[in-house]
Amino acid sequence: MIEKTIEVAKNYFKGDYICSQSVLRAILEAKGLYFETASMLAAGFGGGISRHGEICGSVTGVIMAIGILHSLDVKDPIEHRKRTYKSVNDFIDKFTKIHGSTTCNKLVGFDIKNSSLREKANNEGLFDNLCPSFIETAIRIIFEMFP
Repeated sequence: MIEKTIEVAKNYFKGDYICSQSVLRAILEAKGLYFETASMLAAGFGGGISRHGEICGSVTGVIMAIGILHSLDVKDPIEHRKRTYKSVNDFIDKFTKIHGSTTCNKLVGFDIKNSSLREKANNEGLFDNLCPSFIETAIRIIFEMFP
């Protein structure tokens, strides 16, 4: 199931979806939890939160999925938040250990807010080459955490 989910997420990313949307949608579909507006919920998180170069969209997509996954067995909002925080921290630690950062700017190697650099990166296929590995890592980790 992991390999199929990675493939699905990468295909979404090659299509009309950004990293955060691709990751969230693929995870929720694999878990039988996808809802029609989930992809729209994740729309503002790509490019390190609306192209601010902050937290990678693959990471934020997983963070949203973690909240949904914990809601299946934890209904109390305080307990849900505690478990979600723990899982998110564990996820971030694992992702950072692999890639050195969760920050989009650091992962892609330039200030993504700079539109001319972003355009150059798009034209050179930088996102197409780098971001699928972040998507894959994010999905592998979440499936380790939530088999």
